[in-house]
Amino acid sequence: MMRSKRPLLAALLLVAASGWPPGAAAEEAAAQGSGDAHRPASAAVLPADKSAVTHHVIRIDGRDLSYQAVAGILPVAAMGDLPEARIFYVSYTLDGADKKDRPVTFAFNGGPGAASAYLHLGAIGPRRLVLDADGTVPSPPARFADNPLTWLTFTDLVFIDPVGTGFSRGVSTKAEKGEATKGEQVDDKPFFGTRADNLTLGRVIRLYLTRSDRWLSPKFLVGESYGGFRVASLAEHLQSDFGIALNGAVLISPVLDFALIRSNRYGVLPWALKLPTLAAVALYHGKSSLPHPAGGITRAALAEVESWSLEGYLTGLAQGDALPAAAEEALVDKLAAYTGLPKDLVARSRGRIRNGEFAKMLLHGTGRVVGFYDGSVTALDPDPESPVLRGEDRTLPQLNAALGPAFNAYLREELKFDTDLPYLVLNPAVGRQWHWHGESGDQGFAEAIGSLKAGVTFNPHLKVLIAHGLFDLVTPYFASAYAISQMNLDPAVRANVALKTYAAGHMIYTHRDSREALFHDAADFFRGAAAAAAPRTP
Repeated sequence: MMRSKRPLLAALLLVAASGWPPGAAAEEAAAQGSGDAHRPASAAVLPADKSAVTHHVIRIDGRDLSYQAVAGILPVAAMGDLPEARIFYVSYTLDGADKKDRPVTFAFNGGPGAASAYLHLGAIGPRRLVLDADGTVPSPPARFADNPLTWLTFTDLVFIDPVGTGFSRGVSTKAEKGEATKGEQVDDKPFFGTRADNLTLGRVIRLYLTRSDRWLSPKFLVGESYGGFRVASLAEHLQSDFGIALNGAVLISPVLDFALIRSNRYGVLPWALKLPTLAAVALYHGKSSLPHPAGGITRAALAEVESWSLEGYLTGLAQGDALPAAAEEALVDKLAAYTGLPKDLVARSRGRIRNGEFAKMLLHGTGRVVGFYDGSVTALDPDPESPVLRGEDRTLPQLNAALGPAFNAYLREELKFDTDLPYLVLNPAVGRQWHWHGESGDQGFAEAIGSLKAGVTFNPHLKVLIAHGLFDLVTPYFASAYAISQMNLDPAVRANVALKTYAAGHMIYTHRDSREALFHDAADFFRGAAAAAAPRTP
């Protein structure tokens, strides 16, 4: 892929992870324009020793869960070409637990450029943003409440904000030398890249394990969207570069290889891997020819589409204008039936269904469009005259406008971490300046499948859970299913990698039912991985 296209990938996963920042974060992003990641108005960084320690109790299933929360900074010392970084984190540790038996999980979101607020307050932390059961956002102001499905019930949690997100910042070399004249100036750009990101996160994890005396604890990672890419990469690099062996890794709505999700007219595989998701969304809205399952939409209901997508559909697209007219007509008929789209639209697109067309035309005539990141959610059509939905997803801004204020209030009111520095829920400048490293130097798409395979192969005790929503058009679940099959893992470790799907979108946890299912699957996963890590008698 040409370099000029790479910012599109960054923007894709940036919005997929979190959308546009509300409040102070939006003002921050607007001020940045297309220049450096941070302008002088926000150039300060937090002191290296700033932290807040609080104690809390949450009641779950009739019992009290007492825990300590730490909101603080981990100063990552300069090494190589990177300046110092000050990384903001929030940790939750269960009171009275034995550190050698109690798992510790490091969690981060994606983007790149998204803070960990989404997993933190949206899914697995002890407090959670209040949403309606179907994933829609209640009327403002935002509220948060106890989370009975917090993963703190089975693991300690450490939420990490990469450089340029949250309160995390790099410190300029000039400031390190004491030569800065106007406070400590930030220098984030050296951290904006796949390799630098892996190195920085590895240093942060190593420093936390040292300072908290958790070297002998079972260790897990969890990441969402591009955060899943980070987890897959770190599965290898934590072990090879830092001597840290993982017990488990959870990848939520990940992208494992950008070549599998970035569609263009000449690369036909991404179109085929997205088709089962299009069919799932159409089926949810009653537009697909597939029979609607009585118990709700599951992957089993899409087996027919999955099979055809890699057989008749993929091979038909690959033939291009060599495909006989009768075969092309049959392909159009079947594709229109599965996706619920008009045949003339499918024919004009030569069988290549873009998200903007699908989101616009699936419910044509109703004045509603479906979401890219959760096709089960609809929104008012902002431009009824246009045949294509242009711009960003229409279902995310409401969620972002609730999460930003809720997280800022939570940090200050309950975690007692107070600062005037803006908390960047999303920093678009990170994605604009991200340096992507393909498999062969700087050519091609970035991928983490090889790192995930190496991590599982070098550490046969590592368990991996990949979780996808069936209605996610941005990181389609079938792309991960395909990637797993192409890893060609040795039979001794093949069962260590599992894929679970849910009747949800990119953010699986916004729906109550899928959030509960993900919680129970994660609990079982942690128990199984922790049992494998139990000490054995010599």
